[in-house]
Amino acid sequence: MFFLVLGIISELAGAFVIYMRSDRIKNCKPYLARVINIEERTVVRGHIIKKQFRPIVKYTGDAYEQRAHYHTFVDFYNLKHKVDDSLTVFVDSRISNVFYLQQDLNGKVSLGAVLFFAVGVLFIISGSIFVSRGL
Repeated sequence: MFFLVLGIISELAGAFVIYMRSDRIKNCKPYLARVINIEERTVVRGHIIKKQFRPIVKYTGDAYEQRAHYHTFVDFYNLKHKVDDSLTVFVDSRISNVFYLQQDLNGKVSLGAVLFFAVGVLFIISGSIFVSRGL
């Protein structure tokens, strides 16, 4: 029974993650922005060390000039923007320091939601097996 409850909670968490992302994207407004900096971080995965980047932009919001960063870090070969490039960014006014690009607005599901759903299915299957055997 415990695994069934954990599975249902995990499924609900996955649905919540999908809802939050779609709500954030639904409220985005387009702004014209200029790239002012490229933030960099080093990631170590196993024996592989790689650098990831994300652009930081300056745009004029509803009342004043604001800065925002891209919602995720990308590898160098996926980085398409340089300093002083102009681009259209999509910003949710509730989270004005994070921006999305046009390709991010298309119906992608986040990895976190997929993991919640997968773990939930595993817990529900194992819980069903335990309940059917009377454990």
